Amino acid sequence: MQPRVGIDGARTCIFCPAALRPGTRSREHVFPDWILRHFQIGDHVIAPQVWNSGEATSPVRRDPLDRFTLGEICVECNTGWMSRLEEKLKPPLLALSNGERHLTDLTHGEQSIVSRWAVKTGLDRKSTRLNSSHLVISY
Repeated sequence: MQPRVGIDGARTCIFCPAALRPGTRSREHVFPDWILRHFQIGDHVIAPQVWNSGEATSPVRRDPLDRFTLGEICVECNTGWMSRLEEKLKPPLLALSNGERHLTDLTHGEQSIVSRWAVKTGLDRKSTRLNSSHLVISY
């Protein structure tokens, strides 16, 4: 995924045409804080690796999941529709993870929320500079 650039040469948000400048650029957590806290995995380390000819190279870097953020999203998107989507996601996802509900119990509306969040999170991940890497999570 190539960086989006506006008419004035400034990078733009991956979800809207807003220019990313100081005050408009957000630090979006690829994995939301509330999920990391719920599953107690914020300190788990990711070590992105590049694959060449089927073999992994040394990790590019090592970061705890709670520091895996990207700056290609504007404040308005992050604190607006993305925040509202995650708030709607919490009840069904937490119920599923706690074994209180099953996937087949989700309403069509809840299925849509989970699907939208999964796509948003995939796009977040794809927009990182590690888009040619595979994430290896260490425990």
